[in-house]
Amino acid sequence: MDPVVLIVDDNDDNRFTLSMRLEACGYSKIVTAENGREALEKIRQGPVDLVLLDIMMPELDGYGVLEELRTDTALRDVPVVMISAIEDINSVVRCIELGATDYLTKPFNPVLLKARVDNCIEKARYKAQEAAHLARIESEQRRADELLTTVLPRSIARALKLNSRLAPQRYEDVAVLLCDVVGFTAYSEKHPPETVFAELEALVDRFEEIAQGHGLEKIKTVGDAFMAAGSLFHAVFHTSLPAPPPTPAPNADIVRTARSRTARFGPAAPATLACRPE
Repeated sequence: MDPVVLIVDDNDDNRFTLSMRLEACGYSKIVTAENGREALEKIRQGPVDLVLLDIMMPELDGYGVLEELRTDTALRDVPVVMISAIEDINSVVRCIELGATDYLTKPFNPVLLKARVDNCIEKARYKAQEAAHLARIESEQRRADELLTTVLPRSIARALKLNSRLAPQRYEDVAVLLCDVVGFTAYSEKHPPETVFAELEALVDRFEEIAQGHGLEKIKTVGDAFMAAGSLFHAVFHTSLPAPPPTPAPNADIVRTARSRTARFGPAAPATLACRPE
């Protein structure tokens, strides 16, 4: 996208001359303003990539425009090059202190004008790209933090974020169940994957129903292994409250379910497959 350059000068000849010079330098999107008030209106209407700003103007001079831009958070990063017949070093210093990017005196050198304009626009482009990159990083970091706190308690997520590790912690009255199917690997090698996946899905679904019915929380499933815990999440999230006791004997129900399901894996399954709770 071609950059937009705003020329602000109360002199018609100066605006025309600058416009011609910039067009010769390859800039096609040129906007003009006769005074500081009009300049601020056009900058706010935007987008403006660079402002060439005269100092001595009616209504609102260049100093006033710089002050307005500096106090506006949406406009303070717009690069401004001051162009004026004033050669006083104090005027240059004041403009730079008010936020001007650069300063040129009239009559200006066309080669120096092009170099300054090109440099300011290039710096502004890099700065915008850097800001966009940082915004993406911050957005991705927020999403990662939200995902972490969705999976883990906030206290644990905070510890992982600060230290990249979590010290071992002890929780009383917590039960952990790990159940897998003995001989499942050998069985999987002898049967079509469609059959194995369908039967395994049905087995895990039933495991989850049993775990939920007994007040257990599913931790994860890996292949034919099913892991659940009793009172663990309650201990982590609500340590000040007593945990409700889980209903007894989930192991027996899971074993019965596994045996009934493995019996459907094939004629040889009952002799080769069994559920192993731990």
